[in-house]
Amino acid sequence: MEFGLRFYERTAEGMLVDLEHDLQEVPGGAVLQIGDKMLSPYPDQVSGERCLWVVKERIFNPRDNIGTVLVVVEEVPVPRRDREAILHRP
Repeated sequence: MEFGLRFYERTAEGMLVDLEHDLQEVPGGAVLQIGDKMLSPYPDQVSGERCLWVVKERIFNPRDNIGTVLVVVEEVPVPRRDREAILHRP
């Protein structure tokens, strides 16, 4: 079954905010698991640097959208010790 991912963030008030980023083709067909990390597709609005998205929740078929997984992420800074490996191309 083909599916796409839609990324959201949860506010301090508990509301879901659409991060307006989709992945229609999931590498390897794998669904991100809770705790998985991925590099955000765009820079943080405050620091100007890219962050890591940590998966906090997954919701399958939201609003009856069959083949969609809503992925709730939390933005965290890239640890200083990992910046070279994560942020810079070889």
